[in-house]
Amino acid sequence: MAPTIKDRAVKCLHKLESFKAAPIDQAEFRLNPGETLLGVYKPIGIGPTDIRVVITDLGMHWELANERHFVKYSQIREINYSEGVTTKKQLGEQPELRDLSLVLDSGKTIRLPIRGQYDHYLDMTDVWRFLNYVLSDSEREARKAKKS
Repeated sequence: MAPTIKDRAVKCLHKLESFKAAPIDQAEFRLNPGETLLGVYKPIGIGPTDIRVVITDLGMHWELANERHFVKYSQIREINYSEGVTTKKQLGEQPELRDLSLVLDSGKTIRLPIRGQYDHYLDMTDVWRFLNYVLSDSEREARKAKKS
């Protein structure tokens, strides 16, 4: 049986201090109908404390620069690290460079703010890995369905 998005979230994100897995109080989150909360990412100890990424079984919700975003995993075509980063020192001095760039099917690119770290490890690498697993699983399932 193929891993679920919840399985991938647990595997990739559980060690992040900034990630709190469900069950948590869902009253403060506006989810879409049929959407299940998996957890919330809120960076600890760095950058603006108002950043919060809500991770669900369908996609991710967040607010950045007073603009609300919701992206379904199925809309993501590519996940990239921020452009222009040449040294780890830059990432330490400029947490906004830790944002992941999501390229959507529409061609639009948006920033996903993953600015926390634990020890000397950057959270963005674990979130990047989670999203890549989700996309790979989806592509694999699509290929299987096509063969059937």
